[in-house]
Amino acid sequence: MAAASLKILIVEHNAARNSGLGETLRRRISPQASLTSSADIAAALETARRGDADLVLVDGQLAHDSARQLSRQIDAAAVADSIIVVSSDHNFEMPQELAELGVAGPLSPDDLNGDPVLERILAQRRCAAVPEASHDSLLSTALLQMQHGVVICDAAAKIVIVNTRAQDLLRLDPEQCRPGAAMPSIAAFAADPVRALEPARQPLHRAFGGETFPPVHLVHRCERSAVDIPVSVSGMPLRDREGNLNGAMLVLHETGNAPPMSHELAHLIQHDSLTGVANREMFLDLLRRAIGRADDSPGMLGLFFLDLDRFKEINDSMGHAIGDRLLAGVGKRLRERLRVGDIVGRLGGDEFAVLLESLASNTDAARIAKKVIQELGQPFELDGRQVHTTPSIGIATHPQCGRTAETLLRAADEAMYKAKKDGRNTYHFYSEQLDGEIRRKADLEEALRGALGRGEFRLVYQPQYALPRHRLVGFEAQLRWRHPIEGEIAPREFIPLLESVGVINAVSEWALACACLELSEWRRLQPDLRLSCRASPRIFQRRNIVDGLARILRNAGLPGDCLEVEIGALLLTSKAFDPVATLRAVRDEGIRIVLRDFGVQPIALDKLAQLPLSKLRLHRRIVAALPGDRSATAIADTLRHFGDGLGIELIAEGVDEQAQLEWLESRNWHVAQGTLLAAPLPALGASELVKRANGA
Repeated sequence: MAAASLKILIVEHNAARNSGLGETLRRRISPQASLTSSADIAAALETARRGDADLVLVDGQLAHDSARQLSRQIDAAAVADSIIVVSSDHNFEMPQELAELGVAGPLSPDDLNGDPVLERILAQRRCAAVPEASHDSLLSTALLQMQHGVVICDAAAKIVIVNTRAQDLLRLDPEQCRPGAAMPSIAAFAADPVRALEPARQPLHRAFGGETFPPVHLVHRCERSAVDIPVSVSGMPLRDREGNLNGAMLVLHETGNAPPMSHELAHLIQHDSLTGVANREMFLDLLRRAIGRADDSPGMLGLFFLDLDRFKEINDSMGHAIGDRLLAGVGKRLRERLRVGDIVGRLGGDEFAVLLESLASNTDAARIAKKVIQELGQPFELDGRQVHTTPSIGIATHPQCGRTAETLLRAADEAMYKAKKDGRNTYHFYSEQLDGEIRRKADLEEALRGALGRGEFRLVYQPQYALPRHRLVGFEAQLRWRHPIEGEIAPREFIPLLESVGVINAVSEWALACACLELSEWRRLQPDLRLSCRASPRIFQRRNIVDGLARILRNAGLPGDCLEVEIGALLLTSKAFDPVATLRAVRDEGIRIVLRDFGVQPIALDKLAQLPLSKLRLHRRIVAALPGDRSATAIADTLRHFGDGLGIELIAEGVDEQAQLEWLESRNWHVAQGTLLAAPLPALGASELVKRANGA
């Protein structure tokens, strides 16, 4: 697609701003770009789904205010690749729901000039245009010449193709069959006796409902001649590569004079065209049949839900062609390496399912899962290079985990997510305990969304002491949450959920602002006190992180060097931004950078040397093993030598026993914190401690 024919749709609350943003984009992309505007997001998505808009620019405020509803609409319309969120507010953060769908942004109008997101979308469309047109032409020719009647419509029930045989069989006018026309009623009557079918039982309704059904004898009533035509109709839904419903297909022939359905056409209806395994509808049908005979069959029925780890990274970095070939290779290996009689299906995207009958026990299922992990862990040779992937597998068994196909599939899906949480490249069985954990997680996530507004968070402060004289030098601010029903929830449980529901930045900003105000009061008595706080990697993805930190310090009347921002090694692997440059910008404000969790998170020492670090924190798990564990002492000594060589201060957390403290002091450790020295205190208790430490 040439840039000159680019069709752009802008969606904003304030229609008066549309032309300005549109003109900005037109100047930067193509003077001939076609620009339209709308205040109705649902109508805009429908326009994109029909192909009448190549890019949809959504105002950031609109995206923020209706993120959950918007994500569902985008997902249903399968147009995430065409959506870009645009905001001139540098504090704007992409809603988590939209980011998970792959929606691009946030971009400011100034970013649109040569932005890689726009170039990627345009390049993908240009590269796809010629091959897809050629492919569509061949497919259309083949369908038009088939001896079976074939009717294909899109998700809006508009005609894509009605082949010659279907047009003759149904006695349709050419005008009724043109692409884009509304789909006429087809075979809407039962055959014996002839009577109108309920809408839900009509062929198109069944296909749009996700059902793949074999030939059924029906009657088509020709509106032009009022003649009833007996026909045999089979149907199936059509889905895109992500498994989203985007159309339906009916295959028809005249009852009593019908040639047998070809093997090729039957295979098309029942199988995934990319991988050759059963498609979602066929797989669910086979699963239902297996459940129906399970009680009378020996052994146990098992279901694998398999998801490829980091497939999106492969797809994005190597291209969709390699991604498709990888999926095809996975399907081939699964078909060839599983037991005879095991059934493989592709559910959509990079998700596969495996139906296993006659299992002897859970151990039998685990053995097969390990074999699948081993087979798929071998590299795939694609275009002369080795591509690596691994699977995460959830396992559900009948009847222990459910008695319906839908229940079993949901259970296996939940178990698969547990396998991913356990580190990927593994398997996990569904259990009632897991179900309870998932329900509890969902309840906590929902409660966290409004916890800040309800005042359920509070801060405690754990003192930090310089060694060996045990002089108070600062506090670590720690977040606590009191659930309105369950009471105190452990930070290790709720802090990761703050990340997943997308409120970590708002909560972090509130916590830091409160802690800095407390510190400003304490420094009246002890001006060298410092405050340490842990930072989520998501905070560093904000464009204005430096300005935000500086503003909080300024509002509290504090200098930059009194604040220590703690980061984890995971931040340094981010590809969403340049972590070293960002940390240096933070350090230029005088703010001190602390690397936490040393000893339990892998990081190369040469990488450490590049970072503008002020302090290294030894993880409590290593401290807990001191002084008796040789590995722990070796790790701690390595950190001390490294820190001394670079002039970096060292702190040990979780110092709870006297022997640990004495060992650290013998190794000239700089700072320590732990319950042996002082437990975390509320703000009032911390104030009293500062007064006592300074003789006030």
